[in-house]
Amino acid sequence: MLIYATVIYHFSLHNAGNAAPVEIASSSPSSLLLPQDVGMDFCPRTRLEIVWSCLATILAASWVSVHPNMPGPNESKLKKTIRRIELMFWAIITPELIIYWAMRQWYGARKLERTLREHHKGSDPFSWTKTHGFFLQMGGFVIQDHEGSRKVLGWESLLQHYKDGRIDLSCITETIINDHSKADGFGKSIAFIQTSWFTIQCVARFSVNGLSLTALELVTASLAVLSLIMYLLWWNKPFNAEMPIVIVISEAISAPHSDQSAQNNSQEGLPTTGILEYMQSKSSKFTELVSTAHKTAKDMLNLLSFKTLIRVPVIVCTYMISRVGRMLFESTDDLPNATSEVPTFNAIRLDALLANFQMMRASFLVATLFGALHCTGWSSKIVFHSYVASLLWKISSSIITGGPLTWTCLCYFHYAHESSEYGSLAQKVHNTWFMIFGSLTLASIPLYIVSRIVLLTVAFVELQHIPRGALSNIPWANILPSIH
Repeated sequence: MLIYATVIYHFSLHNAGNAAPVEIASSSPSSLLLPQDVGMDFCPRTRLEIVWSCLATILAASWVSVHPNMPGPNESKLKKTIRRIELMFWAIITPELIIYWAMRQWYGARKLERTLREHHKGSDPFSWTKTHGFFLQMGGFVIQDHEGSRKVLGWESLLQHYKDGRIDLSCITETIINDHSKADGFGKSIAFIQTSWFTIQCVARFSVNGLSLTALELVTASLAVLSLIMYLLWWNKPFNAEMPIVIVISEAISAPHSDQSAQNNSQEGLPTTGILEYMQSKSSKFTELVSTAHKTAKDMLNLLSFKTLIRVPVIVCTYMISRVGRMLFESTDDLPNATSEVPTFNAIRLDALLANFQMMRASFLVATLFGALHCTGWSSKIVFHSYVASLLWKISSSIITGGPLTWTCLCYFHYAHESSEYGSLAQKVHNTWFMIFGSLTLASIPLYIVSRIVLLTVAFVELQHIPRGALSNIPWANILPSIH
């Protein structure tokens, strides 16, 4: 993204040179000339200042705000970087899904905190917090037996060992966990303030007569709003921690419980309703469906003479759909033996269908808000240099606004189907609508991603045609120090 922005910027300089800003035709000259009573700073901004400020905010919104899970013990620096770049990509293209992942981890951390307090031993000074819950979900705790072998500690195994008195958690304080984080509360606060300050300036430019906003600033402000939600959800999660905490278990347990025994033993401490099995089967079926579709598409492409032209888009689309499925469904309560790392989008499995529905609905409503913010580009505050650019913006912003509404309907009919009496007419009707909106959702995911890329492309291209009002500055914008 940084390289692409640099190329676009130099291209704009090559075409625009030192020429004056583009004059936009308007029936009202006052829309281009700044009135004297507005109190504007007549020292204009430069394209470089706009690009640099936007890129700094995008970096804070996509790189700093996303808190990844713990990498594997033998994972190379290259693989770690690729993983972070992928998370950054999803935070820019589908930030609402990253928010849903953050919601699942936040809900899981709260669930772990409440459950462990119920089993808290009175003589034990240990105090479980949300930070502990986040650290557990990100693979931060590993157990080591008397032979020295290690594996990531799952929630059900932790609870069972703690109830049996075979692990000591009293020495693992919140301070020790935060020492593994690469960003403290002060660092997070600085990034939070930088993002908020950029958003405030964009809102001010919309409210002041005579000023306009660039498309890139609108895209950046939309990302900034969603990143603020990520910051709040992940505030207690250690940032980019790479070193786990080793918990030594007694010699009596040379290996962790199996998945089946851990699940049976956990029923005493965690309520189960059958939804766990259902969501797990949905996740595996979704992954199996995507894998089968990918294999079928690949086999069909091998029979076509122009397979090299269309194979890559098909593979990319199926891969993206599979990753979206993992962001929605990838969760565990316990991990298989000898597992040394957790999945990229791991979170505690939800034990209630209603909680899952509420979080999905909230996430998709946030996505609708995200699209609606882009629809403000239809106003006169965002000036496009051509009809084609304006049309592309309107179509793409409509898609990213309407798509999440389809996903919300899918969640509603899924919840209604599972809540209806088995075999009833209502369940059959809800199942029919669920299948319809499910098909629309699968079709909308690639279209949604393409629309996001189109919006980003148009935003950077429009830097070549910045109107005068967008280059004008606000005097109080420099009151607080920020990245320019």
